[in-house]
Amino acid sequence: MHKLLYKSFEDVKNVDFIICNTVQELELETILALQEKQPLYAIGPIFPCGFTKSIVPTSLRTEFDCTQWLNSKPHGSVLYISFGSYALCSKKGH
Repeated sequence: MHKLLYKSFEDVKNVDFIICNTVQELELETILALQEKQPLYAIGPIFPCGFTKSIVPTSLRTEFDCTQWLNSKPHGSVLYISFGSYALCSKKGH
């Protein structure tokens, strides 16, 4: 895990900008400090599936196949952003 985090911090030095799943008003001081080093954009909050018990979906992942929509857009005009994955690990099998 240490190697993965170290590599991530090294890799981020080479990016044009950073996009964070946060709200600027909640983390203003941190965002301003990071923006002194690299452009950073707060675009949250984006919630994972099942975050709330609401009937309003917080993710369209299982409800929308975007292939048709993507195919209708000009080549190179869509930016895909991933905030990582949520994985549950158990001790079973270790």
